[in-house]
Amino acid sequence: MAKNKNFILLLIFAMVLWGLSWPTAKIVTRFAGEYTLLFWRFFLTTLGMIPLMFYFKQSFKFSLQGLKYIALGTFFILTYNLFFFLGLRYGLSGLGGVLVTTLNPILTFFIVALISKKGFSTYQMLGLLMALIGGGLIIRLWEVDMVSLLQGGNLFFLIAALLWSFLTLSSAGGKTHLPVLTFSFYIYLCTTIVSFFLADKMEVYNSFFFGFTFWINMFFISVIVTAIATTIYFKASTVLGSAIASSFIFLVPATAILGSFLILDEIPKLSTIIGGVICTLAVGLINKNSVKLTTN
Repeated sequence: MAKNKNFILLLIFAMVLWGLSWPTAKIVTRFAGEYTLLFWRFFLTTLGMIPLMFYFKQSFKFSLQGLKYIALGTFFILTYNLFFFLGLRYGLSGLGGVLVTTLNPILTFFIVALISKKGFSTYQMLGLLMALIGGGLIIRLWEVDMVSLLQGGNLFFLIAALLWSFLTLSSAGGKTHLPVLTFSFYIYLCTTIVSFFLADKMEVYNSFFFGFTFWINMFFISVIVTAIATTIYFKASTVLGSAIASSFIFLVPATAILGSFLILDEIPKLSTIIGGVICTLAVGLINKNSVKLTTN
């Protein structure tokens, strides 16, 4: 029980970092194309993982059985980040942040229920309903028509939400073959290699001259957010279950709103603040008397 409480606190910290990644990632999209951003993000993340591996005394060895999960994790994290950057470039970042973070737990719970053949408790169903209401308030759903919701960058965010759900499940599924940090290190390394071959090499070289703004934000979303916060998330998925860990993503919208205000001078509407509070309360309901759901 104490171990679970510790991971809940770590998850809250990780979600705050994830929330701040939305405005900082929006900044870096002004400098380069998606594949160049992917390469630098995961190159720096891989470097950031190395001291973590030594600190936690994790082995770099992996089993042949783990290769399947490394391949799946690489595919899902690369494609998720591709649609993440595309959405930030072409879509509305605030709307996209809410779409991804509110749809992901719903999709994950649904997929886990299909795999495990387990239903949801009354608290979980009520929490999910509250999250939908809170998300609707944040994006002011009554002002958004279906055409504007689905077109352009917003469609990228919808795809990203689905991809992250599968990434959550694949990371939890690999726990019997690979330690969490080892799994994370190799999917980041493989994503770095793949994205380098996809990136414009001249643009990668020119990145060295992008200046302090680009590099400080890239360092934050790479080392601080991806290496540290996402590793916490992966670890929590194996301890608490992927469905429960995923529910904490509801904390991200409120943090993203505050981060956008502090970093990008975006003034949030009252409805956005109320919606963020409702989403935060939804986390408690989803986790109240929750039964750990896993893919095993």
